[in-house]
Amino acid sequence: MIETEKIENVSIIRLNRPKVNAIDDSMLDILSENLSKAEKDNKTNTILITGTGSFFSFGLDIPSFLEFKRENLKKSIYKLLDLCRNIYLSEKITLASINGHATGGGCMIALSCDFKHMTDSKAKIALNEINIGLSLFSSTILILRESVGINNAKKILLTGNLFTPQEALDLGLINNLFHRDELYEKSLDF
Repeated sequence: MIETEKIENVSIIRLNRPKVNAIDDSMLDILSENLSKAEKDNKTNTILITGTGSFFSFGLDIPSFLEFKRENLKKSIYKLLDLCRNIYLSEKITLASINGHATGGGCMIALSCDFKHMTDSKAKIALNEINIGLSLFSSTILILRESVGINNAKKILLTGNLFTPQEALDLGLINNLFHRDELYEKSLDF
């Protein structure tokens, strides 16, 4: 589900759960564990999070969570929120190299990073929970508002729209666009 590697001072965490890198409870545990390892590594000053295939992450694996009892579901949601908080408050530089679609929880993880680079391909990015009747958490809303400003945050949150990479750049949701073939290398160079 997760691949890790280290290149010089960069710890790389790669989501690899076919087909869409959907996040289940186990993946949350593994992501948190690998983030913690990178945080404790004195030779790491940057943590790069990316995905495989045409998805950064489609977000939470909703079918897997529907099987949970309420209390277990609540624990998993807190795991996601803790993961995002830990990325956002990391003492390391955090960078999302968004190689494809990033929606829901996948967008939350990317948004929590200090820098967000995205492919200029046909990928979409969204906090689209409103489209399936869910609401976002106050911490995500605050991070979004800090990143894009209040007016753009309202547009992103209240429409649930899927944004193209160029629209995401214009809104301030991401910092840079790179050609798909160059994204990973440009992110490492950064």
